[in-house]
Amino acid sequence: MPNRLSLESSPYLRQHMNNPVDWFPWGDEALSKARAEDKPILLSVGYAACHWCHVMEHESFEDDGVARLMNERFVSIKVDREERPDIDHIYMTACHLFTGSGGWPLTVFLTPDLRPYFAGTYFPKEDKFGRPGFLRMLRSLSDAWLTQRDEVTEQATRFHEALQGLSAGPARPGGTPLTQDVVTLSAQLLLKRFDAVNGGFGEAPKFPNTLDLLVLEAAAHRGMAAAGDAVLLTCRKMAQGGIHDHLGGGFHRYSTDERWLVPHFEKMLYDNALIPRVFLSAYRRTAAPFLKRVVEDVLVYVTREMTHADGGFFSTQDADSEGEEGRFFVWTPAQISTLLGEQADAFCQRYGVTDAGNFEHATSVLHLTQEADDGMERARRALFEARETRPRPARDEKILAGWNGLMASAFCDAAATLQRPDLLARGVAALDFILTHMRTPDGGIFRVFHTGGARIPGFLEDYAMVAQALVDAHRAGAGNRMIQAAVGVCDQLLQRFGDEGEPGFFNTEAGAPGLLVRARAGHDDAVPSGASLACSALLSVGTLTGNTRYVKTVERILDRHSGELMKRPTAYASLTLVLDRMLRGVPMVVVAGGREDPLLAAARSLTDGSVLVLSSEEADGCVEGSLLAGKTARHDGKSAAYVCANQSCQPPVTDLPGLLDALSRAGLAIRPATTR
Repeated sequence: MPNRLSLESSPYLRQHMNNPVDWFPWGDEALSKARAEDKPILLSVGYAACHWCHVMEHESFEDDGVARLMNERFVSIKVDREERPDIDHIYMTACHLFTGSGGWPLTVFLTPDLRPYFAGTYFPKEDKFGRPGFLRMLRSLSDAWLTQRDEVTEQATRFHEALQGLSAGPARPGGTPLTQDVVTLSAQLLLKRFDAVNGGFGEAPKFPNTLDLLVLEAAAHRGMAAAGDAVLLTCRKMAQGGIHDHLGGGFHRYSTDERWLVPHFEKMLYDNALIPRVFLSAYRRTAAPFLKRVVEDVLVYVTREMTHADGGFFSTQDADSEGEEGRFFVWTPAQISTLLGEQADAFCQRYGVTDAGNFEHATSVLHLTQEADDGMERARRALFEARETRPRPARDEKILAGWNGLMASAFCDAAATLQRPDLLARGVAALDFILTHMRTPDGGIFRVFHTGGARIPGFLEDYAMVAQALVDAHRAGAGNRMIQAAVGVCDQLLQRFGDEGEPGFFNTEAGAPGLLVRARAGHDDAVPSGASLACSALLSVGTLTGNTRYVKTVERILDRHSGELMKRPTAYASLTLVLDRMLRGVPMVVVAGGREDPLLAAARSLTDGSVLVLSSEEADGCVEGSLLAGKTARHDGKSAAYVCANQSCQPPVTDLPGLLDALSRAGLAIRPATTR
């Protein structure tokens, strides 16, 4: 018989509904049972596309003997980390405290009052890989609860206190000065870890680390050539590697080696939202054609495979199909020969397909062995169409408000840079989906939309990512309704998650039930921290509307985090970028002309998302007595652009050379459009 998870809508939870384990979803029923029966809780956190989550399920959770032990000695709870980032954050932090590392599946043993007394990630059923077996862990941790209660309670108390300390946020810095040197310092620290051969940071496994790359981009735009070179090398190596899906587009989650060759094949929406932002920034700086191609390739993939009919974006695609990781994506020379005939040898040479293979079962992950990629479009199309007939990896079709905001921002950034109104329409459609289908009765935002509608009150990251996307849509030309919606979301964000007493944000609303601590938002994770994106949106909206409350909130939060920013800037990459904008005075360009004016399009394509670009109509609609007041008139009867930075505005310019010169003098210049 299916267990309780059959009543859930989360695809990840439903994957486990036929396990013999007596699983509970997180909620009152499970927590009450643990307290009533004085049993420890076994908390298992994962997500639908997680390969090692599938492995642990097959090895342990589908095993009758393991299930019997779990059912007798524990209350077992399954959590989808994408639906409940609040629970995941608390207990992943505990895992880092226990082991020094983390990952999924996350396995945590809790006292009935939710305090962790042991944590880890994947455990094989029996001892192997240098890891203790799950069966042994179940017995020993259950026995400890029954026979060593004082020691278990002491350990749980110790880790609970540590979590409470972390949730208090950074100590007051004592007047640590914040300057733009934080960007330089962060870039210098990142370059020390940079892999000068393969790009990226560190050794295997290698993640895109998009936020670190954006800090290097900020340093590059300010003249640090080594930072720009590092970003360009990383983009080139990632684009050539197997982490990039050369047939279907988009990027897999990470590379299992240091060369970006063999990926962990799952595809995450947030990766495919953040990677284009890096490539677009590098494209604005260098005009390298491959950067534009990759951005368009990612957005075509997301449009084709990850988009709901009404405009929202789905969450993930699985790594596995037909019971094997990567089977959908890999090739043999014989398969390619059947499809391409005489062109097969050239294709195999270009994409590194050999008889020995570079993956399991003598199969090969496609990767470019040389940069040039001309003349293979027809061959790639043939392989793509053949691949489409294979059994597909599962897709998690829940729509998450925050991740949709990230993806909408990528579409809007690309629309502004590449002058593609169709991409703007796609980003706006996703935002309209959220504003239409994912609003709470009291004007807030739900976290999840799936079968049966929207549910789970949104977290800080949902509000922050949506607010930032609305700003990005406004900047790309979507009109004043976007900034008006952003004001509403920002007001809700401050009301629900702000802490006026100690400047900063909480991840959850006050009074959220069943949580061990109310954690504060701080450093970045796989996505920008909710705190940093909240600050970014508040800074933009406050500047545009003249709302000094928004701007002062950001100033107080940056001041509160100044000590951490100066000591550990690479842990706060996205907040470092907000600081950079704040210190530069939030650069802006207003073009007195129509929405189709060439100067407006040029200003949007020649600046990045840190520069607010508005038409005179948009400026009149949202600016109240700010720096831009009076900067919306034509000059000598011509369209005019006003470039403002560092708290001052330059005289109006009326042509492209004048605009480029003004951007250069303001420190906002990138390569001229004529180089493209």
